[in-house]
Amino acid sequence: MQTIGGMVALPDPGLTTEDIDRFYKHKYPDTDYTESYRNHSKEAEFFQDCISLLLTRLGYPLCNFASLKFQYALGENVQGWEIKLDKHCNRRPFEKTRAEGCLWIELGEKKDESRDGFINSGVFRLDNTIKLLIGNYFQIWVFSIDVARAYVDLHYPDPNYKLQHKTSVGCAMPFEDADRNYEMKLVFPPRDHWLSPEDRITRFSKSPIQGYNLLHG
Repeated sequence: MQTIGGMVALPDPGLTTEDIDRFYKHKYPDTDYTESYRNHSKEAEFFQDCISLLLTRLGYPLCNFASLKFQYALGENVQGWEIKLDKHCNRRPFEKTRAEGCLWIELGEKKDESRDGFINSGVFRLDNTIKLLIGNYFQIWVFSIDVARAYVDLHYPDPNYKLQHKTSVGCAMPFEDADRNYEMKLVFPPRDHWLSPEDRITRFSKSPIQGYNLLHG
């Protein structure tokens, strides 16, 4: 998997949905983005809302795009932060050491397992992304996209770092490496780990912002 160098010309958000579909069919011919959008994980969307609200209160406002046109034409938000929920990272073992605690840095995807090959996604998606935010309700890491891509280029050739699911491929990043490479890390207090969705909304929108450990690399 090769690093994508430089920026590409992206379609104007004023284009029709059909125009944007055609643009991304050309860039990513294996993926039906309209279907993918409709079936997008509600859990991941909720995580994005929670994290965006929390970061805004902590002084890092994010303006997320809601429309299909803007998400496909530009990216996830104005600031260029890609937000990824990695539910299982705390329990995922790193193949080389078998130690638990490993991020899945997504590189490619396909809409169903019967397709041949994968198309670029995650850190190799062609959009405005400059930072990757990844984690769960225990902790999140923020990496510059250049650092994330360089990490993949360095380690992905090693089979110990290769991750693959039926519809996704990724590069493993053990927590110890994540802690050496982040720009910012946010550690949640234990009371936030197992909240219900309703309690998370209240917690992140109304409760005092206390107990969060915000670290800068």
